[in-house]
Amino acid sequence: MPYSSTSLNEILSRLQDRLDSKAVFFTNDQFSAYPEIQLYLKEAVRFWNCLATKYRERFVFQTVAGQAFYNLNDPALVVSPSNLVAHTVTTQDLIAEMQFHLMEPLSPSVWAGTDMFTMEQIVNALQKRRDQFLVDTGVEQEFDNSAFTVLGSGRFEFPEGWMDIRRLEWVDLDGIRTHLWRSDEWSRDSLDVGWALNSDPTPTQFSIILTNPLRIQLMPAPALPGTMERIVTKTGVTLDAITNPLIGVPDDWTWAVKWGAMADLLGMENQARDPARAAYCESRYAMGVELCMKAPTVLHALINGMQAPLVSIEELDTQAPGWTNIPGPPDTIGVSEDMLALSPVPDGVYSITMDVLRTAPFGDPIQVALEEQDAVLDYAHHIGTFKEGGVEFKATMRNLKNIVQQATVFNERLSAMSFYRELMEERSRREDERRARREPVEQIVDIEL
Repeated sequence: MPYSSTSLNEILSRLQDRLDSKAVFFTNDQFSAYPEIQLYLKEAVRFWNCLATKYRERFVFQTVAGQAFYNLNDPALVVSPSNLVAHTVTTQDLIAEMQFHLMEPLSPSVWAGTDMFTMEQIVNALQKRRDQFLVDTGVEQEFDNSAFTVLGSGRFEFPEGWMDIRRLEWVDLDGIRTHLWRSDEWSRDSLDVGWALNSDPTPTQFSIILTNPLRIQLMPAPALPGTMERIVTKTGVTLDAITNPLIGVPDDWTWAVKWGAMADLLGMENQARDPARAAYCESRYAMGVELCMKAPTVLHALINGMQAPLVSIEELDTQAPGWTNIPGPPDTIGVSEDMLALSPVPDGVYSITMDVLRTAPFGDPIQVALEEQDAVLDYAHHIGTFKEGGVEFKATMRNLKNIVQQATVFNERLSAMSFYRELMEERSRREDERRARREPVEQIVDIEL
């Protein structure tokens, strides 16, 4: 049963009293598409979910015969009662928030503000940080099986939109799939001297160590033509204030993209420069990356009502070689962030029930427990005063600490209720541990001012 004790208007009134009871500097025009303090409250609820991972809910989707991979935020996914992790935040949504923070007139499609900023600068900053967030977190993955023929020496170019190659699979002319393992030329030279002079009908490995930035080496080179299926992180869509596309990251993490873009805008060498607030914004972006990399996605799953093991996709590739060639009733689910893999490949329609960390709900009544509302209001108050700057904004830093502390207490209570919470939550993050996206390297340059 949802919370019903506090109406949206009631909690907005409490926030209005904290910020500006006469609504002179902080408004909440309910006839506007973007009521100012309501935007602050919405971000506060989303930030609360990022800290506490509180909003967990169940939904069901149907498989498609012959389809092994599913992205949970795919709008084409047939779900019930609704897609709880669908992306909904648009470019204009974040532009409007940034205009409030920067004390510019609200006009999210055409710039009507001061000459401190331009719409082009705002959109470019959002796009840069959105793509950086995708690289830093790997939170968005896409399965792609569009035609991609490979011939010749085994080196081939891939689209510049591929930012991160998560998984490759060779498909021969008979439709047989072979998983390609990450490797490098040193390893291949050690195990198969002269491999570069030979070819084989089926490559088994790939490398990007010695090739140019947009090229992959298949090892050995394929003797026959084939195609590749891949899971990749791609550059997001081009953002534009007029066409207003989706930002392209989960709704609960869009605040990180916004604060990162604000850091870039306030760090410019012009009249907008504000080093102190730019540093704050950069720290908020870094906080978003760290939290996102720790957050679970799928927590529990059923297939046609029966419990299904959750493993990483890498574990499917390791422990069940060739699993993508085997049709049948699925009994195991591989997870990598919002990407799912069903093994065996469904031979018909099956019902998949998922318990997930959903997008924070926002509506009337407000879905925040009574004991948590002060912490959420603290955060909304804090980001609302960002536009004031100076000592007024600095004085609210304790509010940010308050919501973090409240989330810590909530997580401690949740952990005390479950012996195996950590094991349940880490299954959706295990892919990055077993097929690492990043490895620490020695810092090349250490500069101090």
